[in-house]
Amino acid sequence: LEWTEAPPRGRPGALGPGVWGLASLRHLELRQVSLGARLPSELGRMASLTRLECASCGLVGSLPSEVGALTALRALEAPDNANLTGRLPTELARLSTLTALSLRTCGLTGPLPAGLARLAALESLGVAYNRLDGPLGPAFSTMSDKGAAAGATAAAGAGAGTGAA
Repeated sequence: LEWTEAPPRGRPGALGPGVWGLASLRHLELRQVSLGARLPSELGRMASLTRLECASCGLVGSLPSEVGALTALRALEAPDNANLTGRLPTELARLSTLTALSLRTCGLTGPLPAGLARLAALESLGVAYNRLDGPLGPAFSTMSDKGAAAGATAAAGAGAGTGAA
């Protein structure tokens, strides 16, 4: 199995635990499925995953640190999940093949992990409309201008965030 959309769009409910054991799955699309759940730590077992899409699906809690084990991941797209909160895991810096990271309009807080600036393949970084704060740090000033340049430090607040392309 290379691709699955589960559960079907618009149908509420949690995914069965079997989905997270699909080690050869390459593309998992969970857009607009009203999960209302956390991404489980078992996500880290999906070693072949290259694309994870979970936009507007009611994610809660924080991204699990095990996301750093998804070393084949090229795109992580989880925008529009207002209850996806907490800090971004520093383990995201392990994703050397990551080209797109979209976490716009979530409830993320804290600074961007400095290791994101060292991801040479990163072409698109979308983190606007979160509650990110703190300086971007010198690592971000050396990012190549491929659409991932992260701009200036944003003001803290409910509607403010560090914006990027």
